[in-house]
Amino acid sequence: MRRIFLLLCLSIVSAPADACRCAQRSLAEYFEGATEVMTARLIGARENDADPAWLDLRFEVVAPAWKSSRTLAVGTQINYSTASSSASCGLSPEAGAVYVLFAYSSAETPEAELHVDTCSGSRVLLPTDGRAPEGFQDVPARFVPQQLNALAGLAVLGKIAAAQPDPTEPDNRTLVGLLDVSGFSHAGHARLLERAERDAELIAQPDGYEGLQVREIGYEVPAAVVYAHVDGWYKLRTADGVFGWLPPDYAGTFFSYTDLLVRRLAYVPVPWHGFVWPSPGAGLPLRVLLPEGKHEHPVEVLETQIVGGSPWFRINLLPTSPCEGGESAQGTGGWVPAYREDGTPLAWFYSRGC
Repeated sequence: MRRIFLLLCLSIVSAPADACRCAQRSLAEYFEGATEVMTARLIGARENDADPAWLDLRFEVVAPAWKSSRTLAVGTQINYSTASSSASCGLSPEAGAVYVLFAYSSAETPEAELHVDTCSGSRVLLPTDGRAPEGFQDVPARFVPQQLNALAGLAVLGKIAAAQPDPTEPDNRTLVGLLDVSGFSHAGHARLLERAERDAELIAQPDGYEGLQVREIGYEVPAAVVYAHVDGWYKLRTADGVFGWLPPDYAGTFFSYTDLLVRRLAYVPVPWHGFVWPSPGAGLPLRVLLPEGKHEHPVEVLETQIVGGSPWFRINLLPTSPCEGGESAQGTGGWVPAYREDGTPLAWFYSRGC
């Protein structure tokens, strides 16, 4: 599809001196057609060593990418290629300007670099000479970042919906909660069966939590990680990675992941998509840029809500940890999906406090 637009652009040029003329498309169409979407500042441009018909453009990332298969921190320098001629839809270099870039791979691009051009939507967002920035046919320039947040947030929600675990699905392999295994106290052991059936084959008989995959539910209080629960049976995993089903008479209290974090000292592992919605799955999301150099960021989980079968957390993103003297009232609030794009939990809690 991207090559078709490039060829169409080239085919309608009446003479080499003419500028590229492509039919304008909506911002959403440009977003959908791109491999990578971001804003970046142009550092420099030079003629490609292998083919003078191309320019190598070097950019500095100024904000988290809206769409990318790679993690690009703010300040990272990246390269794109563009045609050296405006007649071939090449992007005119303007050193110091901030561009909104819709990049894609092209067989014509040297060394298989990602390519940017005016046909695919790339353009100057913040010029250096004070002129008015160019918007899109359906979005004025001043609203472009906001609308790209919405498009990127929607793409994130689509991935989450596809990967979100179902606690009642027997084949699920993602954490859905923690379990107090009462069998350890009243029987001295637990029994894990191959299926959630009484006559199923016994695959393990651990006599303590050290035989299971666990997380702490409180200070030095272990609990078994639960991967599914059906009719009182719980899918657990042994310490060496074998899944099995715990019968109801060996199970104690179950703590759902979506309830575990509420009003606890919690955190979001980094990297994270950073989108926070004003309502669960509704409205234009705000994208939070977390400080770099840390593996987790403190949050308060204030409540849980299920919308369309998907759990959401209302959170307060804290600028600093309460353990470091941070105040919760200073945080950024909103709603986030309880799971990540790969189906794993978005957040967790400090079981031992500060």
